[in-house]
Amino acid sequence: MKRLLLIAFFITIVSRFCFSQCNFDDDQLLQCTALLEDYSFIKVYEIDVKFLGSWGGNATTEYSYVFSENTYYKLQICETKVASDLVISIYDMDNNLITTNDNNPEHLRSAIGFLCNSSGVYRLRFIYKSDEIPMDCGYCVLGTKKI
Repeated sequence: MKRLLLIAFFITIVSRFCFSQCNFDDDQLLQCTALLEDYSFIKVYEIDVKFLGSWGGNATTEYSYVFSENTYYKLQICETKVASDLVISIYDMDNNLITTNDNNPEHLRSAIGFLCNSSGVYRLRFIYKSDEIPMDCGYCVLGTKKI
């Protein structure tokens, strides 16, 4: 009996995880990359906010990316239900804030960009600033443009 309950519990957990992952299709990717305008698409970040941090505070995840000197970069949030509560911040190797979309307390910008002055590893931090657990994922695309 214990074994049967354990198996049922395991199946429930695994199926919940499998069906709750982000589902970003090709049409959404095309729409999202079109928002980059004259920037070349590099990467898409899927932010499944249901699995970020601990709730009751700000749910956070980070990614690292190597940026090149004398290159413009743009991070564009795609239109999703979580976009209005998704903060993007870029930090340099010394943990100094380079830029963020959270400069205006009234609303978050949907895109940020910056000119990289020094090649190196930068951290992209995504924070979901809402107490409500969303039923959607956040998507952000990274684009580049040479000077």
